[in-house]
Amino acid sequence: ANAVRIFRQNCVDGFTANAEHCRQGVESSTALVTALVDVIGYEKAEAIAQLAKTENKTIRQVVLEQNLMSAAEFEESISPERVNRLGSKQVRSFK
Repeated sequence: ANAVRIFRQNCVDGFTANAEHCRQGVESSTALVTALVDVIGYEKAEAIAQLAKTENKTIRQVVLEQNLMSAAEFEESISPERVNRLGSKQVRSFK
């Protein structure tokens, strides 16, 4: 217990995440297109990932520039609640 307290005091207290930097990292990750497959299809998602990579843009930028969805639709598609449901239609219960 003492070690945890010392660790918290010396390494964790006062530490804050840079939310904007974290969001940029998520939006720049080509893995993000996985969350868009159900909405825009695999081929478009793959093309978006390639374009974002080659043009050094975020997935968000490419999606919005190509008018594939609105900013609100994009946010809904990548929300943690929606991403956690990905593939849930295919989940089978084994008894």
